[in-house]
Amino acid sequence: MASFLRLVALCVLIAGITSAAHAQFAAIKATARVRLGPGLHYPTVYRMVPAWYPVEITDAFDHWRRIRHLDNAGESPAWVEGWTHISNLSSKRSLVLVLGDRTLAIYRRPDLDSWQVGWIEPRAVARFIRCDTGNAEGSEQPALWCLLRSGDVMGWVPRRHLWGIPSDPP
Repeated sequence: MASFLRLVALCVLIAGITSAAHAQFAAIKATARVRLGPGLHYPTVYRMVPAWYPVEITDAFDHWRRIRHLDNAGESPAWVEGWTHISNLSSKRSLVLVLGDRTLAIYRRPDLDSWQVGWIEPRAVARFIRCDTGNAEGSEQPALWCLLRSGDVMGWVPRRHLWGIPSDPP
């Protein structure tokens, strides 16, 4: 019996390491209850209101997902975690601008020398389209850029300013 329990513990450990190595992101479909644990018998910690807000899935149990997201309610963002039912999540890709307190230019092409087509506010949610490479200012090394849509504006933003995209986006 003890060897069986050790085997189960090893499997749980390996599964946790594997899931942590591959960040998985989703978006909240609509208002969602976030609970202290995976089940209806756990108390609701808070409600997520903004639809399509990106969340990182950090664990899974049955039909429940442990999520982590950036709380935008206060002056400075903070990481918040809890459990929500899988029916509250969508695989549609969204992202959030993590920049502090300044707006960021959206460019026509993945290049800082291209035309600016708009601006995006700090911690705003945008629709993710795809990522590509472009040239960083004053550098020969390629920088990762992401194409996004924010309202009526579609354009490119440096990847380092965004959260909600795996380290190796499609």
